[in-house]
Amino acid sequence: MTEEEIRIRRLYIPDEVWERSHNTWKQLKPKRNFDYCNLSDETPLEYSQRIISIFNKIPIDVLVQWQFEHIYNFDMVNNYGWINYYQVSFNLVDWSEKELSKVQIFSGFKDYVDRKSYLPDFEHLSCTGEDKNYWRQFGTWRVPIIVLETENILNVPNYAELNRPYQLIEGHTRFGNYNAIKRLSEQGKVQISNKHKVFLMSVS
Repeated sequence: MTEEEIRIRRLYIPDEVWERSHNTWKQLKPKRNFDYCNLSDETPLEYSQRIISIFNKIPIDVLVQWQFEHIYNFDMVNNYGWINYYQVSFNLVDWSEKELSKVQIFSGFKDYVDRKSYLPDFEHLSCTGEDKNYWRQFGTWRVPIIVLETENILNVPNYAELNRPYQLIEGHTRFGNYNAIKRLSEQGKVQISNKHKVFLMSVS
């Protein structure tokens, strides 16, 4: 990393947190200036095309919504930066309400998700117009959330929080919206799908 890249990274996370992350997490770093936009920054498409040539088991839609946006997020680095990403796989699955009820929320994001889970009506949904139209038409999120299967993960470092059996990695606003729409559907105000797509991440 250049001195400028290190300076920018330190705005988000200290040296010791970055240095203890796995080399594969560091390899997932986008070539972009997180401090301000540069014309030379990688686009999401350029980034995902470069990364899948190295990590071909990580879907583009995972890379774009997760590492491209949150590689320097303190909680993301602590909870998931220690993992060897050559040992991960993703399956796109359809989950029901029963399966989604087992998904745990990291303590640092739980209050946020809880706030999003209670809305007076559909129009207060926290998302873009495109996403709101998708919810209205299909009763589910437009982009699948990312969930980690935690049951079989061993040797978790003491600074990482992994709750069992599943933990939501990315999609906290979507998950809160799902909870809110589920409640509104019980009141007969909206329709909700009985299946929702999830990128399920496993570590071997």
